[in-house]
Amino acid sequence: MSPEFVCNIWKVEHGSAAFVQTPNNKLILFDAGRSENFSPALHMYFNRGIKRVDKLIISHPHKDHIRDLPHMLSMLPPASMVTNPYTPERLVYQSGKCNLQEPLTTWKSMEDQYTGSVPDTEKFDNPNGFGNVQFNTYFAHETQLPAGARENLNNYSLMTTLRYRGLTIVFPGDLEPDGWDAILNNTNLSHNIDGNIRILLASHHGRRSGIRDSNGKVYSRFLDMFAPHLTIISDRRGNETTDPEAYRPYCKGLPVRTKGVVEEKKVLTTKTNECVSIQIINNDLLVKLY
Repeated sequence: MSPEFVCNIWKVEHGSAAFVQTPNNKLILFDAGRSENFSPALHMYFNRGIKRVDKLIISHPHKDHIRDLPHMLSMLPPASMVTNPYTPERLVYQSGKCNLQEPLTTWKSMEDQYTGSVPDTEKFDNPNGFGNVQFNTYFAHETQLPAGARENLNNYSLMTTLRYRGLTIVFPGDLEPDGWDAILNNTNLSHNIDGNIRILLASHHGRRSGIRDSNGKVYSRFLDMFAPHLTIISDRRGNETTDPEAYRPYCKGLPVRTKGVVEEKKVLTTKTNECVSIQIINNDLLVKLY
């Protein structure tokens, strides 16, 4: 039986790329990372026959989050794109806008192209347009950050929450503690992270900078509030800068199926798995590793 809802976290090594298919067949991408051996855009186009994407959400324009944009724009251009509109250009175009190289060339092109409004049915505040999947986005403005954190592009990451039938998934980009605080202090994020099952994509690929302060202390404010069942780390094998032990004590655990074997897990990683797939079939949640 086909799932009614799918969220795939792809292995793109040090990068970020996720795919969501809603019950009414809307296709949403979170970030556009790729590895040397795997392009999500090429995979969708050639292996799955996908020729359109309804929405592309980019957390922030660091190369590891936008590397696949050239393929995406040429092969399956999204109907709309969502970003933090207050990201300082000086941090994105550090050497100016002349003589840009990929993927920033495509990023600049898409920034210029995706400037119009979208129909009401395609807006995130209308869950009917996405098969009752509710999306909410949050971001920090420069004035909300401490002076010492304003030159760090990670702190301007667009955070997205997804909620469907008791499941909540959080995509925080590469937020670091100052960025987390800015969002928690200035938005209603706490109202939109409820759910019976809660899954977190680890900030900044699960690295220490995404979850620990300058003194090495775990930034527990969001973890205590969200109380995830499962955290997913997206990074490459051999990279030992990830910090799964920072998350594990805060996670409740979920059953995860790998090659027919089901085990309870608190932290998963794409370092050793091609894809983490979160599916809902007949109202039942299934987390699978491929």
